[in-house]
Amino acid sequence: MNIREFLPSDKLAIEELIIDSFSGTEHGYQGEAELVCKIRKEPTFRDELELVCLNKQKVIRYGLLSECKIVNNSASYVGLALAPLAVHSEYQKQGIGTALISELEKRATTLGYNWIVILGSPAYYQRFGYSPAINFKINSPFEVPNEYFMIKKFSPNALKGVSGMVEYSDAFSE
Repeated sequence: MNIREFLPSDKLAIEELIIDSFSGTEHGYQGEAELVCKIRKEPTFRDELELVCLNKQKVIRYGLLSECKIVNNSASYVGLALAPLAVHSEYQKQGIGTALISELEKRATTLGYNWIVILGSPAYYQRFGYSPAINFKINSPFEVPNEYFMIKKFSPNALKGVSGMVEYSDAFSE
């Protein structure tokens, strides 16, 4: 298994992986591959935060972190959103996701980010240290159950005095 940054030659494989991965979920495919293309065009996009996991040169897992903010009446705080995260259906439940999430988080902290938000399954993401963002008075811009909108902070004081609504990049609202 090899984790590396996205290359332009991976584009079609990533698109197919995302469609395959999300088509089998409870909510189905909702344009996540198109979202990735839009995020890549954002001025805050960082190549080092878009990773693929390969098995015998085949893309089997994909993850992308993009900048977002927590905004309130007096301030905004920059962090990251993990979206999307996809794994090929043949390779699920093999620990590949753990390695990819760990590498993304390592890169985030190296670049100076203090937190990551995720909209996803609590049963899956809580084992990585994600907890409901509402516990920190941080709200989702989407109408979703509170337990599905989670955040992970990378230091004890990373969210001290931080509260508000998460604002994703424009790519999420187009």
